[in-house]
Amino acid sequence: MKCNNCGYEMGEFSKFCSNCGYAMLENQEEEVEEDEDLPESINYILFGLIIVIIMLSVIISYFIIYN
Repeated sequence: MKCNNCGYEMGEFSKFCSNCGYAMLENQEEEVEEDEDLPESINYILFGLIIVIIMLSVIISYFIIYN
């Protein structure tokens, strides 16, 4: 693993760079990757809700017209 500050090659589980003392935050990179997937999943949820609303409106309209 390389230091994000100075580029020094460090051990895999180092919390601080032994060259410049920069604090390595491994969890921060993982959180960013999870946040990038969030908008895509929200799009699928919104698309599903729109489809359900359209289907319900068609069913309700059918019963209103033919009953």
